[in-house]
Amino acid sequence: MNLLSRRVADMVAIVALTSASVLLQASVSRATETDSDTCIAGYEWREAVPGDHVCVIPEIRMQTAGDNRLAEFRHQPGNPDACLDGYVWRLAVPNDHVCVDPWIQGQVWRDNIWAPARVACHASTSVPDGRDVPKSAVRCSPSGYWRATIEASAQQYWMLGSDAGIEVTVEHYVDGNWVQQPAQSIDVNRAVCIGPSDVNTTCWVNVNAYYPCENRGQSELECKNTSWSSSEYRGVRGSGFVVFGDGSGINLPFVSDWSVQESQPQ
Repeated sequence: MNLLSRRVADMVAIVALTSASVLLQASVSRATETDSDTCIAGYEWREAVPGDHVCVIPEIRMQTAGDNRLAEFRHQPGNPDACLDGYVWRLAVPNDHVCVDPWIQGQVWRDNIWAPARVACHASTSVPDGRDVPKSAVRCSPSGYWRATIEASAQQYWMLGSDAGIEVTVEHYVDGNWVQQPAQSIDVNRAVCIGPSDVNTTCWVNVNAYYPCENRGQSELECKNTSWSSSEYRGVRGSGFVVFGDGSGINLPFVSDWSVQESQPQ
């Protein structure tokens, strides 16, 4: 079978599957209503293999079912682990050797990464105290609530010198309390504004001092620049991304601080 014939066969099978999509979606909805790994609204179990409860959008679920139907036509004759030219292993799980288009393998990889963030939270039915702390980001995941708080600080010392930085603290909601717990990773990218202390600085206009900062397996991250010269750190601003201990991730809000209030930019 040449490449054109394979593509035509693929399209015919996918069209046939479309007529059954409503039934597929209905069955998934019924299946997930009573299970502990219920998908959040708009997502359904992928079911690339039995027990695959990674939550994906309905179109990806239907694509996955189509790839399963076409699997036998996409491997080398007599060798189910060898794909025909133009196809690669899907790898929804390590031993998933269904042959698919390369872009689908990339989609599977992304869906696996975001899986924890697409499952409904079952650990608590009420919003914990302190969930809405300013400059915090809260994620409700299968293991409960996680919170990352980000703060910016810029200050000038009494005699000489200054510092500017951003701090991040990660907490998990346990037994009615927020408790610091390690994140898989904390990443921050910040910009600092540098200028003499006796000048109403306008350095934000052409700021080019960006400082990435990260750590792994910790519950806190402090990213700080310190100066003991007349070139002061006047301000800092930035944001970041946290992967919590259970693998779910969240973007951090934008924060900023300025060491001279009357010079703070709008």
